[in-house]
Amino acid sequence: MKTVLGLSGLSVIAPGLGNEPGRMAWVRSPLAVPVGDLQFEKKLPMMVARRMAPGSRLAAEIAVAALEAGHVDALIFTSRHGESPRGEKLLSLIAEAQPLSPTDFMMSVHNAAVGMVTIAKRQHLPTSSISSGADSFHAGVVEALGMLMDGFERVLLVDFENALPPMIKAGFEPMPDFAYAVGVVIEKTGDWTLSMDWTGSATQEPAVPSSLGFAHGFLGEASAFTTHGAMSSFTWRRG
Repeated sequence: MKTVLGLSGLSVIAPGLGNEPGRMAWVRSPLAVPVGDLQFEKKLPMMVARRMAPGSRLAAEIAVAALEAGHVDALIFTSRHGESPRGEKLLSLIAEAQPLSPTDFMMSVHNAAVGMVTIAKRQHLPTSSISSGADSFHAGVVEALGMLMDGFERVLLVDFENALPPMIKAGFEPMPDFAYAVGVVIEKTGDWTLSMDWTGSATQEPAVPSSLGFAHGFLGEASAFTTHGAMSSFTWRRG
């Protein structure tokens, strides 16, 4: 399936990508998991930021910056594991007969991150929180395309992940163990062509999350690049 769309306002917060030299060094090298120090501009109020898990906060920081930069009709957050680390903490406390934190309980739901953005910015926007395994970012793109077909003009998609605690991480294939977030505004009109293939077998997952692969290709200004999930492959072409 092919579709034409616009892409703008890419933001990525990940280790080693907090400045232009770091981003360019990563982009000019073959696609790999970024490494280095985590640096980003802080826009969230501290009272809000301190309640959030690291990756969720990064996603919220990107969303707040995008909302301040221009009009957005809807927000989509995607994450494979979302607030699972906080859920693991709560279950461990229950097993140890320890008291639970009301904040941890409130922030343990999958839509906690996008909800905190709308509260912090006092925005009454349609929102969606999606989890679809290694294909979460691609599923978010499909959700955004559906919103555009329903009449929205500009949809902000933010993909993020939190570092997993050992108890959860042990049950999954080797994957990056750090917090990151990638955001992009998907628009109804533009000069990008997207080809979507959902015929994968889920027998092997990408070594680099698909949203980071997207950021690598987008920032590298390649005429075409492909991002991979477990069940899907998306090919992006400029012009």
